[in-house]
Amino acid sequence: MTAKEKILGLLERCRDRYLSGEEIAGQLGLSRSAVWKAVNSLRGEGYGIEAVTNRGYRLRADSDIYSEGGLDPFLLPEVKRDLIHIYQTVRSTSRTARELAVSDAPHGSVVLADCQTEGAARGSGRFFSPSGGIYISFILKPPVFPFEEDTVLSAFGAVCAGNAIGMTSGICPAVTHVNDLELNGRKICGIMTEVLRDAESGSTEWIVMGIGIHFRLMDRDLPPELRDRFSSLYPDGHPQILRNYLTAELMNEVLVRGPAMTGEEILRLYRSRKS
Repeated sequence: MTAKEKILGLLERCRDRYLSGEEIAGQLGLSRSAVWKAVNSLRGEGYGIEAVTNRGYRLRADSDIYSEGGLDPFLLPEVKRDLIHIYQTVRSTSRTARELAVSDAPHGSVVLADCQTEGAARGSGRFFSPSGGIYISFILKPPVFPFEEDTVLSAFGAVCAGNAIGMTSGICPAVTHVNDLELNGRKICGIMTEVLRDAESGSTEWIVMGIGIHFRLMDRDLPPELRDRFSSLYPDGHPQILRNYLTAELMNEVLVRGPAMTGEEILRLYRSRKS
């Protein structure tokens, strides 16, 4: 991990207070000059870092860029950090994850992006994916991933996404008949699952599960033809939680907590949330 990544991780973990350059340098074993250069570099990348004389540095509340340092404080130890691939923009996280799966990427690999140019939806549709949303795809492989039945797989993503949203925000979206999530009758989250099975044995080789969440998308930023059907978790554009926090909890659910449940538990939760 670079000095810049270490400093960002420390600032993320200590958002509630200022850290002096001396304190940062001492905790991370860096020089004051290295701290100053790294902070300036982070600012150049768009991180909102406040600096107050005689108090030090602190991340602004509205600074929520995807990064290893931003996710790490919220991830369970079982989530393998070196398998998380973070992008600014991709055509589709599921497309990228599928390419990684074909190249034998391991179970637990994650593709995460701030923006998608060709976010996939059912059929030949597109999932509107502007900057600031949560667009994530997982590579899941048996036997580490315990579920192969279509009915359980279909419910798994909706249950995990609903759990993560409820745990972090207190908001409880409903599950629609096509396993998307909605608030007040409008879709805020789409889930797609692709499975590669062996042609002869029928056994599952890998699963790519893509989850897209409109996080802070305002109605006025939606294309006019989508405004009646789509919304976001925070349609006023002012999130009450960090995007990194919700995204990390989504990883915890899909990779750790969800697989620890039984298929019966998943289906029971799924049915209880159907709209």
